[in-house]
Amino acid sequence: MQMLRQQMRNQQEAHEEAMKTQAAARMQQDLQTQLLAEQIAALRADVAKALAEKEEATSSTTSTGDTELEKLKKLPYCPYAEVNPFSDASGHVDGRDAEAVRLAR
Repeated sequence: MQMLRQQMRNQQEAHEEAMKTQAAARMQQDLQTQLLAEQIAALRADVAKALAEKEEATSSTTSTGDTELEKLKKLPYCPYAEVNPFSDASGHVDGRDAEAVRLAR
């Protein structure tokens, strides 16, 4: 009988210890989830800020009254600028490949 009571007591203590361990693990998981949620919120805020800055940059007006996007659209189209590594964005060639561009025209 004494042995049976000791065994029951040991089982009860083991069960209580297991419950404490599970509670601690749940608490740790909850803290990690909260931290991840805060990090996600911070990243979303950073993305929103970056998008707002990009929108502001493309919609801000220049001294001529054009937005940056409109200004880019007004640049002359030059198909050679897309394939010629020696030309700048406006299609001007720095001379190293000017002969090839002249022949292609």
